[in-house]
Amino acid sequence: MIHLLLLLFGSNEINYQRPVETIQATVTAYTLGNPAETDDTPCTGSSNLDLCELVKAGVVVYASNAYELGTELTVGGIKGIVLDRMNRRYQNGEIDIAFLDRQKALEWGRQQHAVVVHK
Repeated sequence: MIHLLLLLFGSNEINYQRPVETIQATVTAYTLGNPAETDDTPCTGSSNLDLCELVKAGVVVYASNAYELGTELTVGGIKGIVLDRMNRRYQNGEIDIAFLDRQKALEWGRQQHAVVVHK
């Protein structure tokens, strides 16, 4: 499946559809591969894809409950795709960006960004 995504999106780029809306959202970060921040299958996202391998391949992965899986987003200029869900307590349009490195996730912290939704 990872190879299919990379074929569809290019080696490290997603072929984005036209933007349909721009919103302001809170964007936090989480660490893939860490059961304390995910669940007991920390690399498998809600899309049933190996998100760790996708991020290693250069795909930017977002988690959000506000958008369908597969929705393309540009968050603060960073293009990526929603391939995971957040804990159900997050229902106000929040977005998480996935990192493999915990320190990078901590450095990201909690930020406000313009989010462009592509369809």
